[in-house]
Amino acid sequence: MVAGITSTAEWQALRRHVDEIRGVHLRDLLAADPHRGERLALQMADCYVDYSRNLVTDTTL
Repeated sequence: MVAGITSTAEWQALRRHVDEIRGVHLRDLLAADPHRGERLALQMADCYVDYSRNLVTDTTL
């Protein structure tokens, strides 16, 4: 039998992380890291992905 994703250690770690950053506001993350827009963006072929405007941290990723 295959275990569901929510029973994995990685999922449980992500749930704990969500609890840790629940009160964090995106404007605070942007203010604390002037290079966030560069660090949390990537381009693959014609696809540009910008994680910087999402409530994520290095730990999240």
